[in-house]
Amino acid sequence: MWIAVLATLHAQPALAQDCFKIVSRRLALGDSITATLKDGSIVPGHYAGFQGQSLLIRDLPDAPAGFQPRLLALESLRDVRFREKTRPAVLYAVGGFLGGAIIGASIAAAQPGGGELRGVGIAASGLLGGVAGLVVGLVFPLRIPYARLVECN
Repeated sequence: MWIAVLATLHAQPALAQDCFKIVSRRLALGDSITATLKDGSIVPGHYAGFQGQSLLIRDLPDAPAGFQPRLLALESLRDVRFREKTRPAVLYAVGGFLGGAIIGASIAAAQPGGGELRGVGIAASGLLGGVAGLVVGLVFPLRIPYARLVECN
């Protein structure tokens, strides 16, 4: 039993170090973050790096008057939230265009009749579907919250 207690007490600094590593690896200077302290208070700001064993958060442009940059000791942090970087929008745009083009052309090809201009109608439907898919591929990822929570203690 004492071994379990000692292991738990020993694991706390390691958890803080993991928090330090994850945050410093995933964030660039100036990224927006929100730190929650063990007492429940929330500190919003921009990531400004680490000084020793403390997280430095600087002022947000829309912060209340009197907000000062803060050094938060890793031991006082409960968690840190930040927005994860997303994949390049080009990937979503290309995927949306291809998906929309296939769906548009398939719907047009499934329609009966059409005569001599059937191929033109299928191509036009594919192009219109592709443009619609392109728009969805560019806008949809912006609406997905890629928030990341790093528990520190």
